[in-house]
Amino acid sequence: NIFKPYPQAPIRETLEIHKESFIIIYSAELVANTRKGYIFLVNALEHLKSLPHKKQLVIVTFGKNAQSKAQSLAYHSLSLGYIEKESELALVYSMADVTVIPSLEDNLPNVALESLACGTPVVGFDVGGIPDMVEHKINGYLAQLGDYKGIAEGICWVMEQKRTGSKIRLKCRETALRRYALPLQAQKYRDLYKKILNL
Repeated sequence: NIFKPYPQAPIRETLEIHKESFIIIYSAELVANTRKGYIFLVNALEHLKSLPHKKQLVIVTFGKNAQSKAQSLAYHSLSLGYIEKESELALVYSMADVTVIPSLEDNLPNVALESLACGTPVVGFDVGGIPDMVEHKINGYLAQLGDYKGIAEGICWVMEQKRTGSKIRLKCRETALRRYALPLQAQKYRDLYKKILNL
């Protein structure tokens, strides 16, 4: 109920981001954690310069150490620091066009699920629990592990979805509701416990 799509325009206006910008989100509990793959985002953004696109990019980061890291990015960047309130997180996800998760290993990252619930597609590596949530070229884009060029291509693919007016944002929200709604998860746990206990 908190992580859901909110109108983009007023959020962007509040943060003084041009309404036509293409916004990329990167977040991690600790941005400097090498396991979260920040260097692959940096390399992907560098590679993005060589790919055909006409969008004005804005990179929005949040998490610990986000501000110091954001300064090294190749595009205009905005650091929101550490965000504690879920209601504020939902607004940030909603205003973005894509969330990039270049983790080298991860279980079922909340960032991906929260982003999808807010209608924002996810680009990440085909590793861990990420492909359990992200369906390639349906609600996001999966690149091979360590392939930063694939991450850049995924970002361009999402740009194209926005340009053509595809329903990808609706597909993202639908994924979250169909697979991860709390009542559904509770029922799955209940069914599992019954099976284990042979009830």
